[in-house]
Amino acid sequence: MEHPCDLYSKSLWACPYSSYIVYYYRRNFAPGYSLTSHGHGQAEIMYVESGEITLEFPEKQVDLQASDFVVINGGVYHGKLPVVKECRITNCEFFFEYDPSGVITTLSVARKLNQTQWPFAYGHPWLKGTDTGTVGKALADLVELLDSREEQLLIDLAFWRLFAELSLTIGQPLRSFDVPNLHVNRAIRFMRARYSWDLSIEDISKHLQLNRSYFSRIFKEVTNQTPNEYLTRLRIKQAKKLLVTTDLSIIDICQDVGIKNQQHFSKLFSRYVGVAPSTYRREYEVKSSWRGGNRYPTVEDGCDRYLGSQSDTFQQQKDTNRQAK
Repeated sequence: MEHPCDLYSKSLWACPYSSYIVYYYRRNFAPGYSLTSHGHGQAEIMYVESGEITLEFPEKQVDLQASDFVVINGGVYHGKLPVVKECRITNCEFFFEYDPSGVITTLSVARKLNQTQWPFAYGHPWLKGTDTGTVGKALADLVELLDSREEQLLIDLAFWRLFAELSLTIGQPLRSFDVPNLHVNRAIRFMRARYSWDLSIEDISKHLQLNRSYFSRIFKEVTNQTPNEYLTRLRIKQAKKLLVTTDLSIIDICQDVGIKNQQHFSKLFSRYVGVAPSTYRREYEVKSSWRGGNRYPTVEDGCDRYLGSQSDTFQQQKDTNRQAK
């Protein structure tokens, strides 16, 4: 095994390297299947769609269940213990090659992604994560493009979308968060992935395997707002975007953001934004005519007139606390 793909090499992310997929599969494994420990130069992403499997690394065994995934660095020995329950796995193996003329490279991606969420700076031989709804979809889309032999640019875009989702999903927990922060960050990722569902606080606490009261308390302590408030703000933010970037009806928009009753949606929107959804859309249409007919303005064009950003809200709370002291 010569020159394994090292995801933690500083030069890999400081210089332009393009990705190359050398092997992939999406298949079922019957009970009793096993794979002896082996190593290869390419790095690997393994995603469990259903069932359970146990991977064996030199230092420990790792159990994976549905929606779990693991990123294995190049050159790391690993194997599969005998499968107990039938499982379905999607797998992708890849390496990087120096490519100064590449359209999308490791250098450009590393610059774009938030460094506090960048997982490939810690030297772990493998990283395990649990999907919140984005990694599995990104990997499935990539495999579909590979199966249909689409042009390379589309495959590259799909690969880096997958890589970004992996980084955002497993990056933050690697930081030195205390336990409440870890739970809250998992909850926030879960809500962002599933805000369009009929999602309740009970659903979120069950996903985290936490008592509902404890979860609500630590969420408020960390974010200065309740889980319901955060989820509602998330839905209203998405609704504002849909109002100015689509021609969807109000009832379609409220359904798309997970609020099933239009009257309830309109009340929430007016409470958080200050105007009704229809008024918000009309005022943006007026603004767009002032800009010469640009129908869809950017968020920066005036959202704060109606609703300060979440960071503004936190800053106001801090200022209030400071004055109280």
